[in-house]
Amino acid sequence: ASVDIENGRMVLASGLPLHPADTLVNYIDATLLTFSGFDHEGSVIAPFASGSFSGGAIEGIAIFGGDVVTRNGFEFHNFGPNVFFCPDMPAITITATAASAADGEVLSAEPGTEVAVTVVVGNPSAFWLRSATLTDSTGATVVLGDIAPGCAVTNVQTITSAAEALVTYTATATAKAYETSTATAAFASRTSVSATDIAVVNFAPGASGTGIAENPAAYNPTERVDYEVEEMWFSCIPTFAGEEFTVNVRVKNNGEIDGNGAFLGLYLVNVDHGATIDANEVDTAIRSVEMGGIPAGGSRVYSFGRLTAPDTNGVCRVIAYADMNNVQREWSKGDNQNNLTYELSQVSIDIAFSDEGVTIKWRNGWGQIYTILGSDDLENWEPVITDIPSWRDTQGLVENVQTVGFDTGYKFFKLRIDQR
Repeated sequence: ASVDIENGRMVLASGLPLHPADTLVNYIDATLLTFSGFDHEGSVIAPFASGSFSGGAIEGIAIFGGDVVTRNGFEFHNFGPNVFFCPDMPAITITATAASAADGEVLSAEPGTEVAVTVVVGNPSAFWLRSATLTDSTGATVVLGDIAPGCAVTNVQTITSAAEALVTYTATATAKAYETSTATAAFASRTSVSATDIAVVNFAPGASGTGIAENPAAYNPTERVDYEVEEMWFSCIPTFAGEEFTVNVRVKNNGEIDGNGAFLGLYLVNVDHGATIDANEVDTAIRSVEMGGIPAGGSRVYSFGRLTAPDTNGVCRVIAYADMNNVQREWSKGDNQNNLTYELSQVSIDIAFSDEGVTIKWRNGWGQIYTILGSDDLENWEPVITDIPSWRDTQGLVENVQTVGFDTGYKFFKLRIDQR
């Protein structure tokens, strides 16, 4: 079944608006939700549905069983309902059995006797447990490797019994499924002295322990990272092919928890490409940088310098993509990208020096206005001569010539082209 809604917003039968934090809609039988220009005032659960959304918002969390496609600025807002969902948590179990002791029995051994203890480390959760290890109370560690969901790894330990000894096993693993969590569990052998005063160690068979993630807050479904490429700007906008330039990108974390480990990618494309990068293009970034930590509510600025404008005429685009490799679980990916446009001309420039100064000669175009800029550091540019008309328009010549005196005090010059 499909649910198609266009325009408007959700209201109660009384006409009063819904409060998103108190509203949860379960589309239990839907296979496709399609919203256009519609504000969904509450959280969504659609376990069997895909989503196609254009222009509007979901005011709450959204859980879908299929794929979700958004267009025209559709947004997901992080109003959690006043209920708490308990997702599957990374967990680890450990069971230790001494020698061949039957279940429920106690195996007795005199001090100094070597006893084989079988330790089984299991994964009862739906998450892969990565780099599992088993450590005993002496600090000796065995690497067990990765444990698949629903599977277990068996390891046999040899222990020398001692009166009143306490042997502890700890199993540790890391679950990586958007966030990182560590789960631990421990087993301790039972020890005693026999009633006949002969030192004997009793090992309890089947002793076990279960551990869950030490940082369950990382899996709280009402708290996530939410990156936004808030602002982009040129240090100096490029105007001709082959020119070096710098792009600055401000990324904000609108989420409730700190973001870390994501990458910011930068892409130079033709304007016909469109304003966003899709999943098939993430590896074509001309630059990428690890974003580092951005605290909840905070922002950071990243500068990409010494970029080279492509060898082309016309309008080009530069796109910034936060979390380009999709390693963070976010409320919405709709604002993870932003872009700037700039116009290039394949201008040929010749520079000559004389007693009068620097003479710049360039091939011009119809309807163009030129500005000569000067700089001392190739980063900060100031206009030196402005509003230079194209000699193609005023004199019918295909080249402009302009001399800049040495008295300007600048070391570097470049030409900016504006099209009327």
